[in-house]
Amino acid sequence: MIANELNRAGAWLEKSDVDEAKRCYERALELTGLTIGLQTEPGRIRELARFNEVLAGLYAEASPRFEDNALLLNALIMLDRGSYAALNNA
Repeated sequence: MIANELNRAGAWLEKSDVDEAKRCYERALELTGLTIGLQTEPGRIRELARFNEVLAGLYAEASPRFEDNALLLNALIMLDRGSYAALNNA
């Protein structure tokens, strides 16, 4: 669901609608916080917390760039082995 919100944010950024993109980032931040709360592995918690920091930085920018959003989405996908494998085998 976090990836869905980043995907939506990217679509809004392509349309130059920063307000809608920021709403997507707000939902992604909430989902990331909930996901971190469910984790038990310290390494996964650490990586998700780093992801959350970068996401918060993108949210704080006055005019986030589509390219930065795409890089963040790619980083999120790489955090999950199954998603990473599916993306690279497609």
